[in-house]
Amino acid sequence: MSTTAEFLEAHPFAALIMKLEFPPSGADFSTISQYLSSVGHVTWAENPKLFYLLDWLNLLDLIDKFLEQGLTDWWFPFRKGTLQNLLDAQGRKRFLDDQYLVLDDETPISLSGEHFAFIDSDHMGLDDAGLLGVGGCGEVHRVVDQRNGELYAKKYMLRPLNRTRHRELMDNFKREVYGMRRVKHRHCVDLVASCTDMDSVILLSSPVADMDLAKFLDANLEPAQMNILHGFVGCITSALAYLHELGIRHDDLKPNNILIHGSNVLLTDFGFCLDSSDSAMSTTVGRAAHCSRRYSAPEVFAHEPRNRLTDIWGLGCVLFEILSRLMGHKLSTLKSFWAANGIKFDSFAENPQATELWFRRLLDGQPKAYFGSDRRDSFLSSYVYHILLERDRLLRPTVKQVLSKLLDLDFVYPLESDQRWVAVCCSHHADPCIDALVGPVGLTEDAKRPRDLPLWPVFDPDCLDSHLDYILLDTKLRPVLHHKGLNSRSRDTDDITADGHLVSEVQAAIGWVLDRQLKPVEYEDGGTLESSKFKQQAKKSLAISRVRNLEVWVHPLQIRKDDDSARTVQITLGAICLERQPNYKSHFLALIFDDGKGVDPVGAGDGETGLWTDGIPLLSSARTTTERFYSDVRARLEQQLRASQNLVVRI
Repeated sequence: MSTTAEFLEAHPFAALIMKLEFPPSGADFSTISQYLSSVGHVTWAENPKLFYLLDWLNLLDLIDKFLEQGLTDWWFPFRKGTLQNLLDAQGRKRFLDDQYLVLDDETPISLSGEHFAFIDSDHMGLDDAGLLGVGGCGEVHRVVDQRNGELYAKKYMLRPLNRTRHRELMDNFKREVYGMRRVKHRHCVDLVASCTDMDSVILLSSPVADMDLAKFLDANLEPAQMNILHGFVGCITSALAYLHELGIRHDDLKPNNILIHGSNVLLTDFGFCLDSSDSAMSTTVGRAAHCSRRYSAPEVFAHEPRNRLTDIWGLGCVLFEILSRLMGHKLSTLKSFWAANGIKFDSFAENPQATELWFRRLLDGQPKAYFGSDRRDSFLSSYVYHILLERDRLLRPTVKQVLSKLLDLDFVYPLESDQRWVAVCCSHHADPCIDALVGPVGLTEDAKRPRDLPLWPVFDPDCLDSHLDYILLDTKLRPVLHHKGLNSRSRDTDDITADGHLVSEVQAAIGWVLDRQLKPVEYEDGGTLESSKFKQQAKKSLAISRVRNLEVWVHPLQIRKDDDSARTVQITLGAICLERQPNYKSHFLALIFDDGKGVDPVGAGDGETGLWTDGIPLLSSARTTTERFYSDVRARLEQQLRASQNLVVRI
């Protein structure tokens, strides 16, 4: 990199300056930027206004010192105190007197995300039409453009006198603007313009919301509004998935940062977002720059590493409050409950006792159903509490996996469109393969057999399905977890009746598991996998994985209980789906047994009640879709069993 003097000697920049208007226009600064970039000065090219002004003042040799201190074009107009350690008294006066050369005079009528710098933001020509809200960083006002009557939301933040706080604000402001410029989603606010003046930084966004989600959750809602709230679950999740796909971490997800505009819901306030588009797995450490106490994750309070999975905690808190409102509880009721229970902190993470007590209250108000659509809301409540509000960050799912689970629930429990968790507006983004899921893929006679339909396509081992016996095995059919004391029962492997369609090795494995004392998993290389970690990851993955990613057999094995009732087993082949775990993509088997009450996976009747998904008799309109979806389950399982490194071995 050449020095400034060498640069001026080597490049005839003065000739370029002579061709520019005086004072230069926005197009002129674009020309300067392109020129600097073409000669290899990328950081200078990002700050053409600073470059021009310092060159005008014959102070261009100081540009790198400005940039080293983080002082860029975003800081215009500069204040006297900001220049204290860079220029002497005379230099500061000249800089402040002449910086008008690089400032804007007005804004165009048509705005599309540009940034402007004014001595006074009144030059934007916006009339205040009322306060919308107040936050920790500033105020949000409704404003009207005097020229065309357009309505905008104006976020107004004062520039602090303290140098450290001022720099933090400017860094957050720049990050928010860059993030908002990249975001184009029906459930995220649009950036209209940004502005700095001597006293403040300003963001203009659109549309102007009617209220935020916090106020909505505390309002008396009509039935139509409750139906809209159902769809908000998928819309909010979809918007967060979109941000994560762009490499943007929101980092402050809460109802106050979610806006309601008519029947639409919008994410806003990217002031603390982290743009990690250059790094697929971005993690930050140290103290968080902000703290919304109620919604902050455990790792925020512990000053531990944070990444996109930290957003999943915030999402869990928001969905928990939405589900509570759908079950009749206003947000103010929840906050009062947290203040009166546990350690009386209004925080999901800091007051886990109150969080658990509220979850139990939600379940107490729901139908006790092991099968069918009555357990739809209860399942999602349990999923949010046990999976999204997992205290170990690395055991949480990605937001895309959360979205996939919502699609699963809508598929397994087909209800009217206004009762779905994922509304039509988000279905395609939620899963680009959604057409393949419901489209015609053919149907074979073999696929109509009940064993190809999972009895428990959505399985909740922590709560709703905790009454069931289940066993988890590793890829060598060694047990790593059993539930309900299966191996304590006296059984003979002869009780397992072969039917010619179940591979004999799996039959033998089941009999072996039932009679075997469970031990830690030992691998051939002499290493020992810590059983608690593998079983925890497998158990979480069983709840997180999408139905389409699990290979399933359902078979009425003749395993007899004391009352001689037959037991049906579902054999599920899954894989660890937690991306940051060392066992990621490792396969496991889950054997899930019914409760011995004679559950029939094909139902008792004919016609519209002859097909089960999660035990629910499907309507004829949904029946064809389900049959198509599971048409190749058996063939796929057999293929994967053969390909998975001797997954099934003869005992």
